[in-house]
Amino acid sequence: MMVRQDTLATDSLAQIAAGLKLGPLQEPEAVSFTFETIGWPILGGLGLLGIVVLVVLQVRAYHKNRYRREALAELENVASGKRPLFYSFVLLKRTAMHAYGRDTVGQMYGKSWYTFLDKKAQGVGFMALEERIDRLIYQDELPEEQVKTAIITNTKKWIKDHATR
Repeated sequence: MMVRQDTLATDSLAQIAAGLKLGPLQEPEAVSFTFETIGWPILGGLGLLGIVVLVVLQVRAYHKNRYRREALAELENVASGKRPLFYSFVLLKRTAMHAYGRDTVGQMYGKSWYTFLDKKAQGVGFMALEERIDRLIYQDELPEEQVKTAIITNTKKWIKDHATR
């Protein structure tokens, strides 16, 4: 509350406090910071549980994607020429059967197979290579180096990026 005296404004609380005979300000003792309360072990346990859950999920994902790593390792043999080019389609079929089941993938061939491959992974283009792939598989006609590279690149990308069920 402000009291107006003549032209100067003064603080009435300051005037009241000056009139009181107060002792020195008494501050409470500082609260000690220790880990002795029950909340800290609970928080530590929850943190440890969270780490264990994350590790279990990572290990599970690693094992779940083992078929991808094995297929990619075998695809390196195709790229290096140790295996014939058509073996990349064996790898694709095996990988797709693992990911989507034999009943879904086993009977697919030709255009429906290439469409399926293009739909299940982004950025692959087996439909664009359909004619060349068919000549490779059914007429044993080796494609040019550019097409061979495209087939291996698409196969590698599909194995890495296909969406699972």
